[in-house]
Amino acid sequence: MPTNPIATEDQALIEKRAFEVLAHPLMRSTIADVRKSWPESVNPSPEMLACFQTAFPEVVYASAIWSLNTDKERPKVITITRLPHKLGSLDIPGSRWGLDNPDTVYRVIPISGDERYVIKGKVGKVRLTENYFSLWDPKMNSVAVLNGKDLMLEPDGSFTITVDSDPANGRINHIQSAPAAHEFYIRDVVMDWSQEMINELSIERWASAKNPR
Repeated sequence: MPTNPIATEDQALIEKRAFEVLAHPLMRSTIADVRKSWPESVNPSPEMLACFQTAFPEVVYASAIWSLNTDKERPKVITITRLPHKLGSLDIPGSRWGLDNPDTVYRVIPISGDERYVIKGKVGKVRLTENYFSLWDPKMNSVAVLNGKDLMLEPDGSFTITVDSDPANGRINHIQSAPAAHEFYIRDVVMDWSQEMINELSIERWASAKNPR
């Protein structure tokens, strides 16, 4: 039985924490204020308002998930768009936003341009039709992009990606970052769920200019 690359310990930790944060009375009050003020300021059509009422809880939960994974010295690979699901006894809300795209998995990893990282992973038996590692600045502008089709793999399908501000200098699977580097936005597209599986991913911070290892 293949493992689920999304259902990781880090994912569960962040989802539980988001659940707790959003249950705080101050957060509940703020969320209620936004839910009330947006329709008042925008005056949406009935169709827009119906979509808003359905989508708003998921956008709120997605925002909490994303916000809780910002530690660049202790980065985690976190999926930010998921369907509602169970986590133990907790009913975890969905975290979809923008549009419902059931064949695409989006994961984020916070990084600093001053740090060195290693991303390790493994592809499924059938390579994904589309997979991108996009490195963004804080305004979501691209600093660098690695096309998953260009990954050099080990015989078992595993791979290692190095991330730092130096040129590749012969290193395969290298992503050159920059001072503006803020976050990886990783997209896996599945065309056939009976045959394909998203990539397994993990990340480790190796060193920085200030704190070499």
